[in-house]
Amino acid sequence: MTGEAGIGKTSLLEAAAGGAEDFRVLHARGIQSEYDLPYASLLELLRPLLGRLDALPTAQRRALCGALGLGPATGGALAVAGGAATLLAAAAAEQPLLALVDDVQWVDAASAGIFAFAARRLHDVPLFTVVSLREPLMAPVELDGLERLRLAPLDQEAATELLAASGLDPSLQAEVSEQAGGNPLVLVELARAGGAAGLEAQEIAKRLFGARVGALDSASRAALLAISLSTDCDRTVAAKIAGGGEALQPLEESSLVVTRGGRVEPQSSAAAVVRARTVRRP
Repeated sequence: MTGEAGIGKTSLLEAAAGGAEDFRVLHARGIQSEYDLPYASLLELLRPLLGRLDALPTAQRRALCGALGLGPATGGALAVAGGAATLLAAAAAEQPLLALVDDVQWVDAASAGIFAFAARRLHDVPLFTVVSLREPLMAPVELDGLERLRLAPLDQEAATELLAASGLDPSLQAEVSEQAGGNPLVLVELARAGGAAGLEAQEIAKRLFGARVGALDSASRAALLAISLSTDCDRTVAAKIAGGGEALQPLEESSLVVTRGGRVEPQSSAAAVVRARTVRRP
């Protein structure tokens, strides 16, 4: 699963774990401060299975124990990966496994490599792996070959439902929904602030929409700036400014702009971000 911060990746992983009644669930989470610690996330994921280490082939057991800090370092990366895969396969043969890895962009490269190795090769055992990746950051290893689900911002109906469940005054829900741009975290924080866009909620919105703006190419960014500065911009004009209608697509997909009756309008938080980044005031 990929998506920006606050889009709901962790919540979906938690929901998957809660619904996996017949599975043994293994968890790991990338932590930015542990990014340079080899095999830190692998140890977290495999900790519930460490009692099975003695059943591994000797070379794999020694290599995996050394990598996890449970014995002297011995064996190469292939032996470590093979040991981890063998351990997972043996456990899955007794009970299906669901391996959940959150914030894979901060998982150490050694662990991420083994997660990808196991996910690609263990096709004949009941092992299911779901990882989350924060955009626009990158995973420490290539994840090609894994099915990708990109989480888009909530649509208006879903955003309204979330705000209604928060208990926010109905008269404020439309304004809050517009400010949040479909990001669940911003919606919740704005609702918690009573719809007044308190300082914490404002900072969250600026950070999240800043990441969206930063991920745009130059054409889409120019179109967003023009739309943000215009008081009356229709889709045809916006497309001409962008050098083609395809430059508007990233803006619409990420909820940086909205189209109402043929008029293209900036999402309010996004407009504030792009103006602050590109317009110098005297």
